[in-house]
Amino acid sequence: VERYEWSAAPEYPPELAAFGTQGVVRAFYVVDTTGAVDTTSMRVVYSDDPHFTASVLTALARMRFRPATRGGKPVRQQVEQQFRFRIKPFMGLAESTPS
Repeated sequence: VERYEWSAAPEYPPELAAFGTQGVVRAFYVVDTTGAVDTTSMRVVYSDDPHFTASVLTALARMRFRPATRGGKPVRQQVEQQFRFRIKPFMGLAESTPS
């Protein structure tokens, strides 16, 4: 399965971003034949912080995927995915002065 680019994605919890906290969430879920996540199948097997877990579970419920197919027909597919939350350093522009 492949997530549509326009689909929902987990948001970085502001309370963790403020402290530079990074982490990982590993989850299992099933994408149904319509490309939606079966919310009864969502299971987090590892998380560095409950705030990251909440962000992933909230996003999964709104995510949309291109469903898996078998014989040209859409089928349910179990997915294992790791979500990484990383702070990217600020990329400032250097000032230049004419010589």
